[in-house]
Amino acid sequence: MHHVSECTVRPIEGKVPHCDLANVREHVFAFAGLGCQGCLNRVRNALLRIPGVVRVEIDLLAAVGRIWCRADSAPPQSDLLDAVVGASHGTHHRYLAVPLRRRFADHDSHGHQSSNGRK
Repeated sequence: MHHVSECTVRPIEGKVPHCDLANVREHVFAFAGLGCQGCLNRVRNALLRIPGVVRVEIDLLAAVGRIWCRADSAPPQSDLLDAVVGASHGTHHRYLAVPLRRRFADHDSHGHQSSNGRK
């Protein structure tokens, strides 16, 4: 039987302050299996534990998320996908992600692309 306490997951913080985001590689994924904020936190935490990942934002309703990695130490995309699937181990959930796009860009302190024209 499913217990609400299984889905209570506290979010962790990124490893690099937002003001230090520069020259990052952005990945955009579509997610499946995220049924609540606890699921989202579980996946987000798993991604943030990967060396090189500095920020993760996932929209639960749209089931789409953005992952920013340091360009100089970006993990392979397969590591990101494996972390999403691995986040469901030990739970009754099954999480999946499908890459939508990846780009290399300068971002401001809020993760928005800067206006310097680079893409």
